[in-house]
Amino acid sequence: MPLYPSTYKFEKFIMINKRGNEQDISHLVTSFTIAEEIFSPLLTAKVVIRDNVNFFEDFGLDGQEIVKVRIEYLDSFEGQSENRRFRYKYLSYQFVVTDYPIFEKTTESINVQEYEINLVSPFAYLSRLQQISRSIVGNPVEEIGKIFETYLAYPSFNDQSKERHPCVVNNLKAVITKRTPLQAVEYLRSLCFDNEKSPFFVYTTLQDDSIIARSWADIISNENKVYGSYQLKPFVEEGIGTIENLRELRSKIISLNSNIKLDKLSQAVAGGVGSVIEVVNFEDRTYTEQKEFSIDDTKRIQQEEQNSRLTPFNPETGNPYNNVRRIRIDTGITSEDFNFKYLQNLDLDDSGKGIINNIVDNPTASRSLRYLPIDPHPVYQTDENGVPIRIGGYQSPAAVKASFLAYAKKYFANMESSVHEIGVYGDPNLSAAKKIKVEIPKAVDTNEQDTGIDYSLSAVYVIAASIHVFENGIYTNKLRIIKDSGSVPKLPDDDSIPFNPATPGAR
Repeated sequence: MPLYPSTYKFEKFIMINKRGNEQDISHLVTSFTIAEEIFSPLLTAKVVIRDNVNFFEDFGLDGQEIVKVRIEYLDSFEGQSENRRFRYKYLSYQFVVTDYPIFEKTTESINVQEYEINLVSPFAYLSRLQQISRSIVGNPVEEIGKIFETYLAYPSFNDQSKERHPCVVNNLKAVITKRTPLQAVEYLRSLCFDNEKSPFFVYTTLQDDSIIARSWADIISNENKVYGSYQLKPFVEEGIGTIENLRELRSKIISLNSNIKLDKLSQAVAGGVGSVIEVVNFEDRTYTEQKEFSIDDTKRIQQEEQNSRLTPFNPETGNPYNNVRRIRIDTGITSEDFNFKYLQNLDLDDSGKGIINNIVDNPTASRSLRYLPIDPHPVYQTDENGVPIRIGGYQSPAAVKASFLAYAKKYFANMESSVHEIGVYGDPNLSAAKKIKVEIPKAVDTNEQDTGIDYSLSAVYVIAASIHVFENGIYTNKLRIIKDSGSVPKLPDDDSIPFNPATPGAR
């Protein structure tokens, strides 16, 4: 009868050296950790070895090893205490060793040595050994899939946003020069944006063998259902080892470390408000400022009318290409999270108040400059007289960034408005990009029977990183969960997202 809802055992932990020799080292492994996150397409892992059989020398470890692991873990428990049923499942993975960062031997235990081994997904190891140069035409998400299939022996690629939030950049034309395949993937990912102009992530998870491409808008959308509910609450001693107790433990937060951020200055400066993309177009000699936010709509309209102007013809040359048109394109988006009008309460002299008015009326916290080449990738067809007529063309990477970068900066600036690092009992389904409900109690007198929920910290969060820890016979998850203040909803004060500890991991 398990005492915890996430017991495990290493069914096998195989180390293969460069000569092809294999050995099961399950009895030497004291801990094994696998990390996944939405910001990276690879899995990383760390193994801690306690060696009292001279394995390091006898097996000939030299940093060129392969690791294959198969883990049996408690997946679910059903029935009542008198009719118990436990279901176990398996996780199987293989990694390549990158280095041995720590080796320790002490005088207190002179016959025992401990060392750590860093591991990485095989395709990430293969990527470091290659450099590619190739042209890119069309949809960058599709090109990412081709790179994984062609260079990294990873044919399973899943564009999860394809149905609801597809990449709208379908006419990219670019050249990748002397990059590793994964560097090329990251470059192309930075050029992927969906119909809500949100950026894409390329990642993988412990439960999914495929590489996933997905936009942030798709991750936080209502279609992405909440996976489960977790509460920070005291441990209960009664009924240890019963089915009811295991169910309760499965929904419990066993550790919590939070960064509640509230750093609006950093978010604003990073592009959350007042983000401006300056675009110089060499083809039509235009200079454009694309502004992301405007605090005051009235001031925005006045400023837009003032900035929209066309320099007259040069009467001496009559050359239209000497014209410099300055256009400010404003999305009209406003944000209650960044209202700088409170700065007017500062005790400043008259000149200082003028500066404050400028910040309030026309905030510009983050600027980027993009240069568009002259007619970079035109497409022509000839008419009936053989005269070429331009019918369209492809976009350069600079043009894509000019169109979407301000929006991407806004998303990234607000993406981590509130961050928690929590520990829960292990569940492979707690993977990157999943949404979970977190309930944190109020800070009140402990004599009260019902403390209530702190709704400023409790909310629906997105799992940005999930670290799966197998140690001392207990499988736990360390989760880094984030909340976009403008998108991911706060926790409702009703039962629209029910907490049901009787159904652990319920979707």
